[in-house]
Amino acid sequence: MQPSDATVRRDTNFGRNQSWETRIYEPANEHEVLAILDMHSKKTIRAFGSKHSWSDIVGAEISLDMTRFASVEPFVRGGKKFVRVGAGCTLRKILRELHAKTDQTLPTLGAVDVQTISGAISTGTHGSGRPSLSSYVTRVKVAAYDEAGNAVIYDYAAGQELEAARCGLGCLGIIIEVELSTTPKYMIAETVRLRTSLEDALSVYPDYPLTQLLWSRHNWKWLAFQRKPIGPRTLGVMERLKTRFLRVFSFINVDVMFHVGVTGSRSAGAWAVRGFQWLMPSLVPKGVERIDDSERILAFHHDLFRHEEMEIFVEEAKLAETTELLRAITDVFAGNVDELSPSIRQIFDELGCYGELLANRGRYVLHYPFIVRRVPPDDSLISMTASKTEASFSISAFTYDPPARRKPFYDFCSFVARALVLQVEARFHWGKHFPLNYEQISELYPKFERFREIALRSDPHGVFRNGYTARVLNLPPRGATTSSG
Repeated sequence: MQPSDATVRRDTNFGRNQSWETRIYEPANEHEVLAILDMHSKKTIRAFGSKHSWSDIVGAEISLDMTRFASVEPFVRGGKKFVRVGAGCTLRKILRELHAKTDQTLPTLGAVDVQTISGAISTGTHGSGRPSLSSYVTRVKVAAYDEAGNAVIYDYAAGQELEAARCGLGCLGIIIEVELSTTPKYMIAETVRLRTSLEDALSVYPDYPLTQLLWSRHNWKWLAFQRKPIGPRTLGVMERLKTRFLRVFSFINVDVMFHVGVTGSRSAGAWAVRGFQWLMPSLVPKGVERIDDSERILAFHHDLFRHEEMEIFVEEAKLAETTELLRAITDVFAGNVDELSPSIRQIFDELGCYGELLANRGRYVLHYPFIVRRVPPDDSLISMTASKTEASFSISAFTYDPPARRKPFYDFCSFVARALVLQVEARFHWGKHFPLNYEQISELYPKFERFREIALRSDPHGVFRNGYTARVLNLPPRGATTSSG
């Protein structure tokens, strides 16, 4: 493979909030990947997947499009079932081929299935009720460098190297292939219910472990998408008709019309946002059981409308306090309240940011509900729920503003992140909007320094690093120095 085989262009991500000038290669096999690494060992190199990340994690001088690494090979080892997939394979294709060839499926799935497997595990993509997809990874093959700076293949199948590779943020090299455990194909029964409080919403999890919560802005109501797994079953004629009707209805009502309402109200102004968010919980049909294949219920078509997201992770024991603080911040930014309760004000006073909060009064009206999901601990080094002894809850904040109008959202996210990381030791999704830096987050991850050691060994000259890794992981690119010198 020669430099002339590359395409030079300015690339951009799904959210249109990140763009970078880069030379793009599309290798066909691992030998070509190694050749590219050797040829550009004095540059910065990253692979990209579906570019569905909103952080600046992917930008580099040399980019590898791994689309041609798309194999899907189910296999059995020691009586257990697995699947071996190429790094550029999308979750949608993995599911399609698994279902065609076996009775298996992926153990968990996030909100979209257009991500590539390498991108999904590299940032700890997760759903609700089960650990992230990274936890189910049993082997990762990567192309990286040895101590002499020569491009080589590493196979991580055990120990802390595997734990690092499960959520490696691209720092361990170019992922070639991933192996994951699979689970028997299952269906999900889902019923939407209105819940009166956070405590009431959380009470459904023992019976509906895959539940996803929607926390409506401005009226602060909780909608529980109560979900539980059920075994595969043969549906009768009427059940099949109901399933197909609800599948189409969900696409039109949730994936399309709801988001038309969000974007339309945002364009009309704050009054329309408040009105739509107030009405929204009453517009969602409740009490109707929907039974369908797991991927049909777990995955949405969020990619139909351009947006950006910040995702917060807090331990279950701190969720109530987190929601109180988040509600207070959101109400102040929206200009909905003149003063806070004494107990909430005291917290912001002690954090030293009460004055800053008041200075932002009326600056931003969040136009999308918070999405809340339960995520058990991960078996990795630095995924968002790694090294935890109890489940965490993720809380997602979205904007559907065009990139040029997102600064108020970024200011809102910055305040939320700085306050919550200090008060409740919140973590944040690596692949989404990430307003913090290494000094603010490093102590939240007990195995953070071990991850950095493994990354430094796999990339002794900083080829797989960029501005993001320097800011967030204290792993600067080639020729730069760490924050400590």
